[in-house]
Amino acid sequence: TINEAINGLITAIDAPPLAIIPTGTANVLAAEIGLAARPAAIAAAIMDGAVRRVHLGRIETNGAVRRFSMMVGVGFDAWVVARIDLRMKRLFGKGAYVASALAQLWRGVNTYYDVKADGVARRAASVVVANGRFYGGRCVIARAARLDDPALQVCLFKRTGRWNAVRYVIALMLDRVDRL
Repeated sequence: TINEAINGLITAIDAPPLAIIPTGTANVLAAEIGLAARPAAIAAAIMDGAVRRVHLGRIETNGAVRRFSMMVGVGFDAWVVARIDLRMKRLFGKGAYVASALAQLWRGVNTYYDVKADGVARRAASVVVANGRFYGGRCVIARAARLDDPALQVCLFKRTGRWNAVRYVIALMLDRVDRL
């Protein structure tokens, strides 16, 4: 929802600041900027809070340009999100992502992608380009990423297969994904 709002505002000549009311499933942007979920705190931040400038990520696909605030993924991450059951998401929140991840593990997607980052060509089973530290709530995926820094962090998950996907998820939950 936030990315849709950003992409709508970005074309405006004099785009207003965007206020965030964190009612989503993971609220990674709210976590990144330290926005509390309490209504009074949100109202105070909107009324009195200082405007924070955020460097947006930019992705171009088939000639269409889109901006993103937190991250963009290719591979396992993207497959999980693309195949989420929205009805299940409304009922079970983050549990719907777990179900979608398990379904993708069962399918066993074994695709590699050729990625070029900082002029260096690499091959990876999955890629997350991050503008902020958090992923899926408060899991740290890119420790050096900062919203006020124009540099993006590229997280390459080099190995494909079910076992490696499980290893990456466990490492993410244990705050050790950067070691893999």
